[in-house]
Amino acid sequence: MRVAARPAHAPVRGWTRPARAAAALVLSAASGFAGFAAHPPIGVWWLSLLVVPLLLAALVVRQVPADGPITRRWAGVLGGLAGAVTFLPMLRWLIRPAGYLGWLALSLTMVAWYALTAVVLRHHVRSARVVLAAPVLWTGMEIWRGSFPLSGFAWGTLDYAHAAGSWLLPLARLLGSSAISLVTVLLGALVFHAVRAAATRRGARTRMLAAAPALGAAAVVSVAPLASPAAPPHDGTTIDVLAVQGNDLVAFAGSSRDEDVAIARRMVAETRASVQRHGRPDLTVWPESAIDRDPFGGSGTYLRPYLLQGAALTGGQLLVGTNLDGPDPTTQFLNTAHLVDGDGRALDRYVKRRYVPFGEYVPFRPLLTALVPPLRQVPRDGVPGPGPHAVTTRSADVAVVICYETLYRSVVRDNLRAADAGLVVAVTNDATFGQGAESDQHVAQSRMRAVETGRWVLHAALSGGSALIDPDGRVVRRTGLFERATIRADVPLVTADTPFVVLGDVAADVLRWAAVALLAVGLVDRRRGTEGELAT
Repeated sequence: MRVAARPAHAPVRGWTRPARAAAALVLSAASGFAGFAAHPPIGVWWLSLLVVPLLLAALVVRQVPADGPITRRWAGVLGGLAGAVTFLPMLRWLIRPAGYLGWLALSLTMVAWYALTAVVLRHHVRSARVVLAAPVLWTGMEIWRGSFPLSGFAWGTLDYAHAAGSWLLPLARLLGSSAISLVTVLLGALVFHAVRAAATRRGARTRMLAAAPALGAAAVVSVAPLASPAAPPHDGTTIDVLAVQGNDLVAFAGSSRDEDVAIARRMVAETRASVQRHGRPDLTVWPESAIDRDPFGGSGTYLRPYLLQGAALTGGQLLVGTNLDGPDPTTQFLNTAHLVDGDGRALDRYVKRRYVPFGEYVPFRPLLTALVPPLRQVPRDGVPGPGPHAVTTRSADVAVVICYETLYRSVVRDNLRAADAGLVVAVTNDATFGQGAESDQHVAQSRMRAVETGRWVLHAALSGGSALIDPDGRVVRRTGLFERATIRADVPLVTADTPFVVLGDVAADVLRWAAVALLAVGLVDRRRGTEGELAT
């Protein structure tokens, strides 16, 4: 006797309402754990492929009845749970500088984005359109949370997991790293749809036929990255670069002034040792906050002797991270990377353009400092630089970014294009975050920027880990945390551009607004559904 195929929306028999709820919660938590474990400190990148299909499965399983829509509340709970399991452990390093309140506030902001994404996805999980809606919506939401609220926080997006060596990595060279997130979710959505289509059929042959289209599409998508362009060739010249990592002070009992001096002395000592062994480099990099106060006649004159020693040792090509006094020295500062000559005079400088809220400035300061007194520990606000700029050294133009500017593709690209820079230098001070996973997560961002731009990236961290990264995203040299170390290498210069550098972040711009359109359609559909129910 021939058995008719079960409709795609048919219920799975034997599932009680509590069982569905429990299974949905387990699947949601598994999605969140995959998102956490795909990034450092665990760093199993292929788990990123499971994040979205597990969450989609949770949304389907929780449908009660099985052919009915999941409620908005339950969708938000499941999405929020996945976000909490992802970000609460991933961002634990924030507890040390920001306390439990700051860690919780930022983590819950990320959780809210996950919850909103799940609420919109619930409209699509029972339809074949999920294979398009999920990647567009998920990636668009990642892009939005990288810019909103305030300056956003794009930490932990799916693309950065792939920096560890995924076959999808070359896509960043073509369309930017958001294309990696898009394809990651697309593959997961196709597999989810294939499994769900097969589960609604009876008989092995019928199930295989139902799953075949989606699995075939997944196979085609999987090989598409192989057509991405190779990294552009270098122009035949190299630059001898020295990055100095001088902060080995895990805990310091003295005053902040004494700590500044101790670090500056170590920077000089490590620089001197390298110069004595290998001669003067073409460019020496002292990372962010290596000279932590204004040495050019401001609050850091006590540090100027160490700046002069470093400048003399390196022959006047020292790129040094320093915090200058702002127009109002009591309330403002500039986070800069200065190129100084042998006499310690500024030849060029880059001023940070994107500052970290609550770390380098306090938004709505009068109101928030009154409500949250600990914010007074951030006494001054950073003044953004005037715009894109590449630092011109004796040997090459260098695109400089400072600290979390590595998160912003447009900042790196714009600084690079300001002078067709042949090298990217990311200077940072990650000492605030201790010995947690923040450093490895931060390096992953520089690895992605290397692939996008086709340039070598020198990721110079004051307390580690510093890294030298090639245009394919591979870490060629690496230092540990809180150790005195240097990276010295002849780095090839690249002036040819990748498609991403030429086109810009077009893919991200399209996905950003496509996600808004999906959100709007979801709201309209919900309103129509409500009107229909009232009419009935």
